[in-house]
Amino acid sequence: MSLFNTEYAHPLLNTEYARDSIVRLMKKSAESFFEIGTILKDLKEEYESYEEKSNQLQGESEYNALLEGLPFGTVVANKLIQIAKNQAIGENLDIMPSSYNTMYSLVSEDAEYFAQLREKGMNAFTTAKSLSAMREELSNEGDTAEGDTAEGDIAEVDTSDNDASEGDTEEEGILNHLKFINITVDTSKLSAFEKSKLKDLFALIQKLNFSEDKGVAVDGANPDILSDNNLDIAA
Repeated sequence: MSLFNTEYAHPLLNTEYARDSIVRLMKKSAESFFEIGTILKDLKEEYESYEEKSNQLQGESEYNALLEGLPFGTVVANKLIQIAKNQAIGENLDIMPSSYNTMYSLVSEDAEYFAQLREKGMNAFTTAKSLSAMREELSNEGDTAEGDTAEGDIAEVDTSDNDASEGDTEEEGILNHLKFINITVDTSKLSAFEKSKLKDLFALIQKLNFSEDKGVAVDGANPDILSDNNLDIAA
C-alpha cells in the first residue's frame, strides 16, 4: 500500500509520462542520468511553484508516488536533480563519468574546472579513483603556481559515492548495477568463420527471449545484420 494518498480526480503532474521516460532512460550513461535529473527537477519545481497550498500538497504527493514506482528513491533522485542543476555538467556530458555517483561528486564545479578535467583526459570510463587522482593533480598544480604547499582539494571528492560494491546503500547501488554492452563490427575485417560465430551468438540471444521484466533489454541482436552492407552494429 502506498504511503501517499494519490487518489485525486484530476492529477496536476504528468507523472505517467515521467515514469515511462525515466524507465526508458534507465541505462548507465551520463546523458541519461542528466536527463532523468532534469525530468525530476522540472516536476519538483512545478509543484513547488503552485500558489495554492492544496495544489502544492497534491503535487508533492504525486511526485512522491512517482518515486515509489521507480527503481530508486529520494536519495538518488535528489542527487540526480543536483546533477541536472549544474549547467556546466550539462555542457560537458561528452566527458562525464558514466557513474551517477562520480558525476554527483562534481556538482559544485564550474565550466573552467571541467575544461581542466577535459585536458586531464576525463571521460565516460573515468572511475571515482582516477577522478580523485586528476583532481589532486590539478590542486597540486594550482598550489605550486601560487607558491603554497600542495595539500590538495581531494577532500572535496565524496569517496563514498563510488560503485555499489564500494559502499553505496542498496537504494543507491541499483543504478550502478545496470550494465550494458555495445558491440561494433567491421565486417571487412572478419573471416567467414568469425561472421558465422557472431551470427550464432545473436541467434542464441534471440532464442533466449529476454524480457525487460527480467531485468534484461536486448536491441538489435539480428543474426542477419552481418552482411557486407552493414558494417556497424550495436547489440
